[in-house]
Parts: sequence; C-alpha cells; structure tokens
Amino acid sequence: MKLSINGYPQLTEEKLVGTLRLGKLMKDGVEEVVWRKFITGFWKIIDEVNRLTPYSQDILLSLLAEGKVKYYDAITTIEKYTLYATINPQDVGTFEF
Repeated sequence: MKLSINGYPQLTEEKLVGTLRLGKLMKDGVEEVVWRKFITGFWKIIDEVNRLTPYSQDILLSLLAEGKVKYYDAITTIEKYTLYATINPQDVGTFEF
C-alpha cells in the first residue's frame, strides 16, 4: 500500500491524488476517479514536503484545512487521518511552505 509520498517538483496531481478510470471514460464518457491510497488511507507520510510545487502544496493544504480533496468533478471527504511530513532546509530545489 502506497501511503507515503516523496516530494519532488515534477510530482503531478495524478500521482498525488488519483487518476481517472480510463476504460470507463473511453467507453461511457464517464469521469470516474480512482483515489490513491495516500488519499484514502488513514496514515499519510510526505517526505520533503517543501520540494512539492506550490500547486501540489495547495492540494495538501486543502486536505488539512477542509478535510476534502477535489479532482475533476469528484470530491472525497477525509474525516480521520494522521499526517507526518518532513521538510528540508531552504535551498535550491525547495519551495517556501
């Protein structure tokens, strides 16, 4: 189970949050989201959170502030979870958090 994320600037929303079920999209035209284990699991671990782009950080801040994650037209509510995050010193390759 992939409950941890390694932060890096190229981390896409799809790798962080979820993806669309492409078969259903192509066959029926329905956008069904498959949420990542990081989103649906109780434990959430992020290594080097300040290496994520500001856009990816905003996704995480929405999770923390609202308990919700949005992707396409889908929204999932996350009521109980524990999040651990590490942060590196400010240097090349990091973003202000």
